[in-house]
Amino acid sequence: MRAGIAALERSALVREAAEGWRRAGVVDDRTAKAIRDEFADPRYRPSWIWRALTFLLVTIIVLAVLLALAVSGVRGTGGIAFVFFLVGGACVVATELQESSPAFARRGGAGATGFWSGLLLALAACLFFQTLFPQRSDALVDLGFAVSALVFGMASWRWGSAVFALVSMASLVFLVARQPFGRTSVLALSLALGALARRRIDDPSLPPPHRESAATILVASLAALYAAANYWSVESWRIERLRAGFDWSPRPVSLLVLSAAATVLLPVAVLAWGIRTRRVFLIDTGTLLLILSAATLRHYVHLGPLWAVLGVAGAVLLVAALALERWLSRGPEKERHGFTAEPLFSDETKMRLLQAIPVVTTLSPSSAPAPERGFTPGGGSFGGGGASDRF
Repeated sequence: MRAGIAALERSALVREAAEGWRRAGVVDDRTAKAIRDEFADPRYRPSWIWRALTFLLVTIIVLAVLLALAVSGVRGTGGIAFVFFLVGGACVVATELQESSPAFARRGGAGATGFWSGLLLALAACLFFQTLFPQRSDALVDLGFAVSALVFGMASWRWGSAVFALVSMASLVFLVARQPFGRTSVLALSLALGALARRRIDDPSLPPPHRESAATILVASLAALYAAANYWSVESWRIERLRAGFDWSPRPVSLLVLSAAATVLLPVAVLAWGIRTRRVFLIDTGTLLLILSAATLRHYVHLGPLWAVLGVAGAVLLVAALALERWLSRGPEKERHGFTAEPLFSDETKMRLLQAIPVVTTLSPSSAPAPERGFTPGGGSFGGGGASDRF
């Protein structure tokens, strides 16, 4: 990612937090305006509906160009591969130009061209390989996953997209799962990438989009770990089925016992980790894994119709969420043990950004820190204008 874009992303994070502070009444309008003026971000940010429509429009244009080139006399697998490579390369150039322009960086077009560049380049590599080695059709899928993991990984690092990081991670997991000892390899890969991503989530040297990508990889690693350890996945050979010619030998009883224990304990561990570290996305992940474990139990133990089990589980979660919000709202200053139901603090990143309030409030001569909140003035160790090391 370019240094200028990374600086704008840090400024955007501060501006977003300042808006949250203003809505919560932590800072007044004048101070919020001073923060926005100090941390300028000239990029235009349309609504998500506009970005989705732009993504769809650019997708139609890319597909129209592909169709026009396909009917212009291209013949054979090699010709189609060349067209995919040509249009994919053009999408890379288009994405780079849009990302470097403040007027077009956040309109949705860059995401569309970036996505199609990765997909088309991966397809071009597969078609070229099929042209050169027509007898190696078994390796064609592996090559596609490998190129997809590489291309989307580079795109995520260059353009700071958590979605591209997720696609790269998923491609890598499927690639590893199709190899010999696929389940063991998926477990090892998930643990390794999860440990690496956990260390990068709070790395102040990385721009915010890269930290978001690290959080996405951590969640994907936990999901892959659960998929490889889940009892239903082990018992039904779900990962081994991805590879042709796998061994149908019976599962050892000890392995089934371990997978059953992991199905129960892994979601609880992730949920406890999220509560201990005050990370909302880990709490959400642990809750989702608990629901999947309940569905796994329902598959083997008939507790009632599936729709009834899922409905009861949803009702229990809804009641628990309402009770938790009520309990937090009745705490001292609507906070208990570092958790609160207030929108400003519901995101762990925005909560850390409160460290910058005493400094950024000095940007306006007539604005003063809010002493009733109990913040002690002091600068940060990273970023500009006294930003904390979270930006």
